[in-house]
Amino acid sequence: MSLNYEIQDPSVIVGTKNVSTNIFTAVTLKNYYDFDGTASKILETGEGSKIELDCIYTAGAGETANSVQVIMESSSDRTNWYRLLNETVTDGTSTLTDREFTHVQSTTYGTLAYDAQSANFVVGLLATGAGGATGIIESDTDAGTTGTLVLSNITGAFISDEAITDSGTGAAVVNGVLTSVTRFSLPIDISNIYHRISVKETGVVTNYGTISVEAVVCGV
Repeated sequence: MSLNYEIQDPSVIVGTKNVSTNIFTAVTLKNYYDFDGTASKILETGEGSKIELDCIYTAGAGETANSVQVIMESSSDRTNWYRLLNETVTDGTSTLTDREFTHVQSTTYGTLAYDAQSANFVVGLLATGAGGATGIIESDTDAGTTGTLVLSNITGAFISDEAITDSGTGAAVVNGVLTSVTRFSLPIDISNIYHRISVKETGVVTNYGTISVEAVVCGV
């Protein structure tokens, strides 16, 4: 017999969302959990038993080896907070660890700006930089001779000012470096009324990234 869950409407807990266009406005990350800042939120889950966080993490320009961390804390009175625990049992031994999740930046998906376009790119074709980097064109925001590609299945590194072509006739010049986008979901069991969620970024060299987080709460 399967379980049935009552699912609430999604709630944006980090960033904002235009409901008519379904477009998120993300917030800038820091290298610490700022529980009073914009990258944190207290969520009242009532009698819900599970929460799923859907996250869109965009690394800063030129950043290639970063991580985003998400911490989940719980409270019954909205005043005293403690970390939820994960329990892993191996051969009869129970080990408890803090409910803190780390997701490493993905460099296989992201956005790449271009200029000096001489022929239009085609969605679905393979884009190739002069240095050998490649990626599938998922979308193209074309503003004439300039624009931005969304690329997936990226291999190698695109270099600013190098020529970029697609496997048809599309041609332009790379303007800047790839901005990677990492999407991930976290399904988490919960038991208290209030939950505090905060995010931070690690490994930043120069430019901090941004994140938006949407939550869906389920109850048995």
